[in-house]
Amino acid sequence: MYKKTIKYKDYSDNPQEITETFYFELSMIELIENGWAEGVLQEELNRCVDNNQLADMVKLLKKLIKASYGVRTADRKSFIKDEKATERFMRSNAYNAMIEEVLNDSTGHVIEKFIIGILPQTINGQTVDYNEIVKQARKEAYEIYSLPEEGNGEGEDVINNNTEE
Repeated sequence: MYKKTIKYKDYSDNPQEITETFYFELSMIELIENGWAEGVLQEELNRCVDNNQLADMVKLLKKLIKASYGVRTADRKSFIKDEKATERFMRSNAYNAMIEEVLNDSTGHVIEKFIIGILPQTINGQTVDYNEIVKQARKEAYEIYSLPEEGNGEGEDVINNNTEE
């Protein structure tokens, strides 16, 4: 499960800053239902990056958010995915702030963290170490594109969208 804290302004006449936590997760069944199993999601991401297609990246991110957004119950025993709640989130400034953060991240760390966070942590009873997979993919990208090595992209995952209108 991916937990994302987002700061954004509401739609009131006198916009107020709100800090809210949102949750995202995909099960193995949802990966299969969306056609993202067996490396297909990675292929889609690679195609967006290789072709430098920002519009395709946004479309894929939107599909991932729509498929993974949900509300964790107070007792933390269930994760409810509801079309109305998802639609409400995707029409909020929190959603806009989340998309903007991904688009403004030239390192790709933000989308990596999101995707790693929403994917199932075990497959066929085996724990999957996505960090190792991403580390290898990043190493290959740095070699291909001769990019300078950067940090590991870790840190507090908080979006701050405080732009004044």
